[in-house]
Amino acid sequence: MITIEEKLNTFSKMIFEKEQKEADEKLKNMREENQRIIENHKKEISKKCNLLIEKKVKEAKTKKNEMTSKASLEARNKILNEKKRMLADLVCEIKNRGRRFIENNEYEAFLIYGLSDIFSNMKKDTHLSIYVTEKDVNRFRDKIYKLIEKRDLSSNEIDIIPIEEDIIGGFIIIDHDKDIRIDHTIKTRIEDNKELIGQMLYESLEESGDENE
Repeated sequence: MITIEEKLNTFSKMIFEKEQKEADEKLKNMREENQRIIENHKKEISKKCNLLIEKKVKEAKTKKNEMTSKASLEARNKILNEKKRMLADLVCEIKNRGRRFIENNEYEAFLIYGLSDIFSNMKKDTHLSIYVTEKDVNRFRDKIYKLIEKRDLSSNEIDIIPIEEDIIGGFIIIDHDKDIRIDHTIKTRIEDNKELIGQMLYESLEESGDENE
C-alpha cells in the first residue's frame, strides 16, 4: 500500500517535472527569440554598414572626379595661359623685326608702293592727310611729294604730318572728302593678323607635341 509520504513525493516529482519542462520550454523560446533579435540586429547593422560604405564610396568617387576635373581645368588654364604668353612674346618679336625692317632699304619700296597704290584710286583734288613717323617725314617727304606729282594729284591738298603714335612704320591716310581712314601701318598689320599668327603658333606646338610622343 502506497503511503501518504510516497504519494506526496510522487506528486512533488510530477509538479517539479512539469515546472522543469515549462522552464525548459520558456528558456528555449527565450533563446530562439534572443537569437532572432540578434540575427535581425545583425542584418540591420549590416544593412546600415553597407549603406554607409556605399555613401562613402560615392563621396570618394565624387571627390575624385571633382579633383580630376579641377586638375584638368587647372592644366588647361595653365596651357592656355602659356600659349597666350608665347603668342604675346611672338607678336612682340614680330614687331621688333618690323622695327628692324624699317631701317632696311626694302622699307622704302614698301612705303612708296603702298602710297602709290592708294593714290592711283584718288581724284586729283582730293584733300588728304598722310600720317607717317617723324623719321619717315624727314627721310621720305620729297619722294612722297614726287609721287603725288607723278600721280597728278594736287600737293596743295595733301599734308604730310608726323604721327605721335607708335605705328612702327607705314602710314595712315585720312580722306577728308569721303571721311575715310586708311591704316597701312606695320603695327596694325601685325595686330590684324594676330589670330593667324596664333593659329600658326598653336599648329606648330601641336606638331612638336606629336613628334615628341
